[in-house]
Amino acid sequence: MRDDDGPPAGPPDAGGPEVPLDPPDGPPQRCRDVRLSLSAAADGEDAPVGPVERGEHLGTCAACRDWAARAERVDRRVRVAPALPVRDRTDEVVAAVLADGRRRDRRPSPVRAGLALAAAAHLVVVVPALVVADAGPDVPPHAARELGVFNLALGVAFAVAAYRPSRAPGLRLPTGVAAVALCLLAVVDAALGRTTVAVELPHLASLAGWVLLCVLVRRGGGDGPGPGRVDVAAAVPAGRPPPGPTARDDRDAA
Repeated sequence: MRDDDGPPAGPPDAGGPEVPLDPPDGPPQRCRDVRLSLSAAADGEDAPVGPVERGEHLGTCAACRDWAARAERVDRRVRVAPALPVRDRTDEVVAAVLADGRRRDRRPSPVRAGLALAAAAHLVVVVPALVVADAGPDVPPHAARELGVFNLALGVAFAVAAYRPSRAPGLRLPTGVAAVALCLLAVVDAALGRTTVAVELPHLASLAGWVLLCVLVRRGGGDGPGPGRVDVAAAVPAGRPPPGPTARDDRDAA
């Protein structure tokens, strides 16, 4: 809404009563305030002139009544205008995002190499535990095999993250719980004399693998944008027409 000028009342509708025009130098200040308030109220904004005062003014000012009527017509024409047709490019955008994820999965990096080593270390621990049921002294065969399965799961998780970094975010929480809990229990049991540091050293591979997994997630699975962080600008359909003018723009230009 222009504060320094206002639209003239315009020609009367055919067959309607004659509406006085605004003066050549623009409407009076009170008319400007009322019209500004009408425009603000139509847009849901705070209006400097309250509804009661606006109603009283419109009851005595034919020029402002005509302005309000024309503004209402503009509002309705803009708000109920048909939506502009836009070509559906959902399939193209989804395909581009998936292709970008596959490209990231093929990028080598030291973090992925470290995850592969952590996975290999867990598989080395798994072999004696699963094949010969040996997980150390005083460990029953059944418990040894269960421990082997646990390390097998961690090793597979690290291997999957190394091979497909886009899967890393979903693996971070469960591997983190397992790795941190193993290390904490190892420290407690070693302090109580229930085990030795040498026996618990393999758990460091679990902790190192989880740390590398967190680094991989933070980097977004490689050198590109992370999973779920799609470049919105690249996903906007090309050639989409710009948004049309708002109701206020039309009222101000009337």
